Amino acid sequence: MKVAIRVDGSLFIGMGHVIRSLALGSAFRRGGHEVVYFSRFEPGISRLRSAGFMAEAFCAGLPDGPGKEYEPAKDGEALRQLLAAQGFDCLVTDSYRVDEAYFAAVRSAVPVSVYVDDLNRFPADVDGLINGNINAEALGYEKWPVTVRRWLGCRYNLLRADFRDLPTRTTSMVVRTILLTGGGGDSGPVLAFLAQCLLDSSIFAATCLEMVAPSQSIADADLTELSQRYPRQVRLHRDVTDMAALMQRCDLAISAGGTTLYELCAVGAPRIAYVLASNQRGIVEEMARQELAINLGQVMDLKPVVVVGAVAELASDLTRRVLMSRRGRELVDGKGADRLVSAIEEVASAVGGTRI
Repeated sequence: MKVAIRVDGSLFIGMGHVIRSLALGSAFRRGGHEVVYFSRFEPGISRLRSAGFMAEAFCAGLPDGPGKEYEPAKDGEALRQLLAAQGFDCLVTDSYRVDEAYFAAVRSAVPVSVYVDDLNRFPADVDGLINGNINAEALGYEKWPVTVRRWLGCRYNLLRADFRDLPTRTTSMVVRTILLTGGGGDSGPVLAFLAQCLLDSSIFAATCLEMVAPSQSIADADLTELSQRYPRQVRLHRDVTDMAALMQRCDLAISAGGTTLYELCAVGAPRIAYVLASNQRGIVEEMARQELAINLGQVMDLKPVVVVGAVAELASDLTRRVLMSRRGRELVDGKGADRLVSAIEEVASAVGGTRI
């Protein structure tokens, strides 16, 4: 098949959608399919191209930012023309900046249309729906048309191939290394705050902090200053090429509630989570309910005493960390993208008119 993937990534909206769409695109490519991305913003376009994919600048020229107005129907019509002219068999859309009008516009351009969703804001005119989140089945998708194939839950979570078939993890009795990460957006200010909370506490005086910073952040100077002031305790990472290996080296992790949280499950790292964006709230709350993570709550409400207390509590509870590690690996096996490619191939075969 010739597959189009519509996705955006920017400093404002983050890179989470791009990262998970790359997992799906890579799985399509492993299956012998051609993949082309249609994207609007930097650094998302560059990230897609650096992974070896063709990425066309779609409706380029609009800067991203708060309060930006979008026209999903107009975008959909522009994309429909591009898809029809290039002869695509399948479209996968992963964006919050779409609506019913967008999906109606692109419907005639491809035999198979698939939507990657997190929120269930509206039923879309598509052949398949993907929501790989832990809370997906509680969002009410049963109200969608019965003709839409639904791939819900962590079996269909989109992770990079690095997170498949990982070795068995041994949980350390003592927490010596803590990973601090925020995912694909500008989590720099949050990371600086979390690091300072732990560095100010004598409890963690002998603990190393592996801090994964975004490529660009408004807190770049603060992050660099922390790494220079505490050279034996803080290791600052940017543009990490092997995140799975870094996560495996850490005894405990503090993360936002996006894709990175599922990656931590796949490697079996004990997890403390915070809500960096509104779409993460349900994920973090369900993770905590199932005792898969400790929930720190909304990022704007974080307090040093709460952060230190949660980390100290989990670090001192070996039994809880062992259980959290095992259950995370049972929940997420890193093979969701490959399952989805097989499932979409089945839909395409049933629909007809595609080159599989």
